[in-house]
Amino acid sequence: MNSVDYNFYDFNFFENLHFNFNLATSKTPEVSIIIPVYNQINYTLNCLYSLKEELLQTSCEIIVINDCSTDNTLAVLNKIEGITIINNEKNLGFLRNINLGIEQAKGERVLLLNNDVVVLPNFLKELLVPFKSYENVGAVGAKAIHPTQIILEAGSAILNNGTSINLGREHVPHHPADQGIKVVDYCSGYCLLLNRYLPDGKLVQLDEHFIPAYYEETDLCMTLKHKYHLDIFYTGFAELIHFESISYNDNKSAKKQLLLNTNKQKFLEKWESELKTYASKNVNPYLSVNKYYNGQAKVYLNDKISSGFEQELLNNYQIKDAYIILVYKKIPNKKMLDSLRRKGIDVRYPYIDRKNKTISYFKLLKRLKQLGYTMETNSLYYKFLLATIKS
Repeated sequence: MNSVDYNFYDFNFFENLHFNFNLATSKTPEVSIIIPVYNQINYTLNCLYSLKEELLQTSCEIIVINDCSTDNTLAVLNKIEGITIINNEKNLGFLRNINLGIEQAKGERVLLLNNDVVVLPNFLKELLVPFKSYENVGAVGAKAIHPTQIILEAGSAILNNGTSINLGREHVPHHPADQGIKVVDYCSGYCLLLNRYLPDGKLVQLDEHFIPAYYEETDLCMTLKHKYHLDIFYTGFAELIHFESISYNDNKSAKKQLLLNTNKQKFLEKWESELKTYASKNVNPYLSVNKYYNGQAKVYLNDKISSGFEQELLNNYQIKDAYIILVYKKIPNKKMLDSLRRKGIDVRYPYIDRKNKTISYFKLLKRLKQLGYTMETNSLYYKFLLATIKS
């Protein structure tokens, strides 16, 4: 199984650097990166260090909000040149910290970022691509990978009962379904890139109805979609490692669940009318996020795909025309593969799963047929084969 390489350094590493990261921040940034922190200084240091190379490609400022940490967080942050520190006099919690950071930001766009992440090369550059390549973009999220080498999220779906589903969860990082650009229902707030101002000129803010946390980013994405008619994008070209829920230990799990349940109910009440059009819990979540596409979801098998067919898609396909999956018997050449995925076309092929088992071409077709997709093929053999598969 392919693994994703990253570095996580101990505190001594940063001490030996004298906390000199050489962060190339800007006073006139394109992107303001907002990082709320409460203790866990070593995670914060690794997060900041991983951003160093990204700042060479994109003009940024980094705003770190210290929410009354009880460890040495503030003392260490004060040694790091290039960052802006907001030091709270009282604990505000995640949601209010984000809103405070956005109010202080100078960038055209704001990136909400947890301190318990390590970004991978070209992360920020790739996160900006949908804003520059597509129209009506409201927010963009990245592929989040757990240190155990499974995907935590590749975009998310919302069901009509308010349940949220992290797409791609527990897939291997190289799973073909999670590599491209697609329109989704929402992306989680531990990595969410937004325009700082909404189309009506208002400053983007999280709804404080959801204080202290949970469902606030889901609600924001619903607002962008239904009030401002903007789309939420996921890009698999931008990747990060997320040390999920480091701020919650076993003793706090009950509190976390209570917060989730409370805010889920608030979310349901706020979006009751809109959620009626969303899919039920019995629907394939990959199809549920495609309800916004004008056409039907279609799968084209290997025998239907040619260089002319690929080029026609690249010339004419629009990401919201239809949801299209191309299934190859082997991986296409990288240039064509990346071009198709950047266009919003889902490309699948045999791969090795997290149990180190090969998912063959036939297994791919079987899974897609059982998920309810329309299959396009000229082959009598595959037409017969597909007819034998129970949906």
